[in-house]
Amino acid sequence: IMAITINGSGTVTGVSVGGLPDGIVDTDMLAANAVAAAKIGAEEVTKDKQGPGSIVQCLSYWKDTVWSTTGNSWHDITGLAGTITPTTNSNKILIICSLGKMHNTAGSAGIRYNRTISSSTEQVGIGSSSGAGSRPRIAFNTYGDDIYNNNHAGSYSHHYLDNPTTTNEITYQVQVYPEGSSVYLNRSNDDTDENEIYRGRASSSLTLMEIVA
Repeated sequence: IMAITINGSGTVTGVSVGGLPDGIVDTDMLAANAVAAAKIGAEEVTKDKQGPGSIVQCLSYWKDTVWSTTGNSWHDITGLAGTITPTTNSNKILIICSLGKMHNTAGSAGIRYNRTISSSTEQVGIGSSSGAGSRPRIAFNTYGDDIYNNNHAGSYSHHYLDNPTTTNEITYQVQVYPEGSSVYLNRSNDDTDENEIYRGRASSSLTLMEIVA
């Protein structure tokens, strides 16, 4: 049995691991920055301890199939919708939309995001421009044959930091408005099956991140 000795230097020897009673060491006894990352248990750093800008959760929705639509109206893009439930109503949601390939058979197409809270309260066009006169409110444009040609499609990426102020479930939907023609996602207008890089099919995604405010 090892004796416990209080040394003249103020140190204590002879105490084995686990030898102190529970609760005897409090936070005041720990030196600042004394706890290394390896000593922190998994899942012990909760959202209450995460600083502003920390990512609480990240959800990604990936679409690798071809999709198309036609008509002068707003259309939901199938597969580019995602649901997230914030942990606190002060946190923000970062929306990242990446379109690997989008091609309009004529001029431009407009993209916007719709937000629906608890499957009932929908807000149209969040992250869009404030508008000016009769101009449509959109988040960003994509282009087609009038700008490129019918073989080469553009790739697009856009992000928006939303402030939904809720802890209810939120669904974000990406929408497109073709300019009087058809629009294709993940392929070009001319989709001839040839071994050329510009003929390649692409993938698109929607990513939602909860960010500590």
